[in-house]
Amino acid sequence: MIWVLWLFVLVAIALVALAFYYRSQRKNVVTFFHPNCLDCGGGEKVLWVAVDALKEHLPEMHLFAQDATNDSAQEKVNKVFKINIPSNIKFVNVGSADFIKPGYYKHFTLIFQAIGSLVYAFKCLNKEVPAIVIDTTGAPFASIVWKLFGGCKVILYIHYPFISTDMLKAVSSGNDQYNNNQKIAKSKVLTSIKIIYYRIIAFIYSLCGYFADVITVNSTWTGNHIREIFRRDPIILFPPCDTTDLSKLPIENRIPEQIISVQQFRPEKNLPLQLEIIRRLKDTHPNMKLYIIGGCRNEADKKLLDGLQEEIDRDKLPITLVPNCDFDILRNEYFARSSVGLHTMYNEHFGICAVEYLAAGLIPLCNKSAGPLYDIVKDENYLALTADEYAAKLEVAFKCDDSARLQFRNSCSRFSYEEFSKQFIAAVAPLIKSEVTNYKE
Repeated sequence: MIWVLWLFVLVAIALVALAFYYRSQRKNVVTFFHPNCLDCGGGEKVLWVAVDALKEHLPEMHLFAQDATNDSAQEKVNKVFKINIPSNIKFVNVGSADFIKPGYYKHFTLIFQAIGSLVYAFKCLNKEVPAIVIDTTGAPFASIVWKLFGGCKVILYIHYPFISTDMLKAVSSGNDQYNNNQKIAKSKVLTSIKIIYYRIIAFIYSLCGYFADVITVNSTWTGNHIREIFRRDPIILFPPCDTTDLSKLPIENRIPEQIISVQQFRPEKNLPLQLEIIRRLKDTHPNMKLYIIGGCRNEADKKLLDGLQEEIDRDKLPITLVPNCDFDILRNEYFARSSVGLHTMYNEHFGICAVEYLAAGLIPLCNKSAGPLYDIVKDENYLALTADEYAAKLEVAFKCDDSARLQFRNSCSRFSYEEFSKQFIAAVAPLIKSEVTNYKE
């Protein structure tokens, strides 16, 4: 047994020595962490608006990325988000981060993601040890490495909890969901094992809160879960939405009973529910039309899209699927001409599409949960859960006039780029000023 003790001592010495080495390399710089910085989704919008907000306050910023250059990033980010990447951002390319994505693993996804984020955080420190890391991905457990080994201050922007009480409830109740397959849902033994597995992960995740200096979250729903898990009060910082451009669209002359749904073709978006809603109303509303518009990223998304198309063709539903639509077409052909915006994902942590509906002058009809319920729509006349509720409230939405559209539009200024930038600076500036010497007011 003595060799085990010696092994433990040697490992401990090695880890302490590694920490001393990393800390000796610490630079007077603020570095963002966002490996997939060019994916151009909602998380990337948070990153680039945050970078833009800080550009006047710091002479130089760095970004831990997979493989990006200023030229490649400038073209893509400007095209999608209409943001110019500042010249004072330097990319620190760390290599592929595929192994921290949930889709990389078929089983035990959470634990492998956690381990992967630890490994990737070490890879980052091998490239550079910044004074402050701003993690805009919410990577689980990476903050432990940055804090313990790099001595970095850590700022987190969390889009959704890595694990939540809702996930535990879904498994406990035996619900067959996209993150709880049918085999486990039907077995009491497997369900019990998965609950224990989730509780262990949840306990370890709860420790991560101790290693972050500033914790920001994107919504009330996310904030409630993070508060419960981390035992700390996070700062609610709504993600930036392009409300300015969409708010310029005319309110008048919308096509009656034309509906759009702007969601990615993914299981959690609950798109089959949208087909069921239209099925209930197609006979009484012959002029009704739904366009489901969203990103189709990979084979899994394509398979889902094909399954929806088969159902639409079989039942002759007045629905058109529009994958990977260009933003100018989305803006001018769909946002500008439609009457209602549809959203069906249960417990979507925020729901940027719902904000876009408001800004564009659409009547929103959203899921009665999480972001749309607590932060965005709030009015339960435009919130629903079941197909019957959606169908009944959709008929009401069809009758709304332009004054109702204008009222919804006027409620969305709190989600603008400008508001996010102001609130972001207020949240991070005190820590940055205390840790780096070149911050400018």
